[in-house]
Amino acid sequence: MINVWRLIVHHSDPENMLKWSKNSSRLAIGWGLIGDIKDNRYILPQDISTAINKNMYYQDLHNAGHGGASLYNFCYNVTIGDLVILSTGRKRSLVMEVEGGYEFNKTSEKPPIGDYYHQRKATVLPIDADKLWQVAGGEPIAGHNIRWTFIKCQKPIDEAMKAALLE
Repeated sequence: MINVWRLIVHHSDPENMLKWSKNSSRLAIGWGLIGDIKDNRYILPQDISTAINKNMYYQDLHNAGHGGASLYNFCYNVTIGDLVILSTGRKRSLVMEVEGGYEFNKTSEKPPIGDYYHQRKATVLPIDADKLWQVAGGEPIAGHNIRWTFIKCQKPIDEAMKAALLE
């Protein structure tokens, strides 16, 4: 089975972030100033949330508490072959297939905006993002909040469904 995830790209400049994701073949999430998630300090999602909340650059953000779960899932629970729907908020715009593991990348593939250093290699797929969202249940799995930056969709899909969506 193939898991389907939804990623809200940069809130203030989503179109620029979508373009970067396409051109660089990468997925990225912010809160990069806390450092590498694979650092031993971050064992649980709560550890990541605490680091975000303690960072002076994120103290005015209202979504900092959601960052722990989003980053934890992005680092530890996504697998190669999973599909990610990139969303600009209410609009689902692009589908990418995960091709690589978690990377903390501050240099070579830095997005043009923000501190989006938490990254994964991915390939754009010619799948209608809204259609995939509906097929994957149209909502997050239990325990995930639709307001989180990165959520797992309710239903995984199989290879046959992926092939049908690619046609």
